[in-house]
Amino acid sequence: MKKYVLGFAFDLYKHNVVLIEKNRPDWQKGLWNGVGGKVEDIDYDEGFAMCREFEEETGVTSIPETWNHFATMRFDTDIMGGVAEVYCFKCFSDAIFNCKTVEEEEIKVFRVGM
Repeated sequence: MKKYVLGFAFDLYKHNVVLIEKNRPDWQKGLWNGVGGKVEDIDYDEGFAMCREFEEETGVTSIPETWNHFATMRFDTDIMGGVAEVYCFKCFSDAIFNCKTVEEEEIKVFRVGM
């Protein structure tokens, strides 16, 4: 089974959130989403995977205790390429204002709908 992490990082006052403009998979291309990716064999657990993915995509380091797991989505359809689980996390830190685009997918801090 494939495992993924998906994180939503907010500032301490919950006024802003970090999102990534997806290039892949095709069904997400051009859409904004939380930051995340595949859980790798090198990851101790999903929390470590969340930290690794967030740093790879945004350049901001975090620790697993920063991230709060709030949901697990399970898929058994082809939308995820087969059976998969997506572990959803949230965190609250003003370090989000240090996030920048590191890889090919754009990172941006958005004001939360006020």
